[in-house]
Amino acid sequence: MLVGCEESGAVRDAFAAAGHDAMSADLQPSAGNHYQGDVFDLVGERFDLVVLHPPCTYLAKVSAPVLARDPDRRQLLTLGAEFFRRCLDWPAPMVAVENPHMLASAMRLIGRRPTQWVEPWQFGDPYTKHTGLWLRGLPPLVPDRVVAPVMGSWVTKRRDSVGRSKTFAGVARAMAEQWPGGGGAVELW
Repeated sequence: MLVGCEESGAVRDAFAAAGHDAMSADLQPSAGNHYQGDVFDLVGERFDLVVLHPPCTYLAKVSAPVLARDPDRRQLLTLGAEFFRRCLDWPAPMVAVENPHMLASAMRLIGRRPTQWVEPWQFGDPYTKHTGLWLRGLPPLVPDRVVAPVMGSWVTKRRDSVGRSKTFAGVARAMAEQWPGGGGAVELW
């Protein structure tokens, strides 16, 4: 399985710990089984399961104030949405694409709503981060370790070495435990 756009190795390592043959790919280096380069260099390789974390810098709802002040960001939003659509179209039987709550304009450009929304507190991490999962050939994640969320900034707690958010350990674990086969594959787009 491949985890794309992931320098941190959080999801890759969760899948490896669950016994999967897992690798990650990112422009940044990473320890472990990792390809450093453009994730789309690997599109011709055979992967049964691909989990992609396209950059959310220009797509995320939290970027709205900057978008309103900076006309150049509109073009960057469009490019980000095109990259996201390429991720959705990855040629593998099972694909998951993850991103936090998006701007309405980004969602329109992408043309698909997420299959489901998840929160870290549903999987054992007491934080909030409204995150969409676009799933093809995979069942929605089932919350399995619900805890009370602690209000506060998840951002300061979950950054990797280049300042991007990392997937929470509980969500990564749930992906590795519940996919593939966690309830049967389904076609959702």
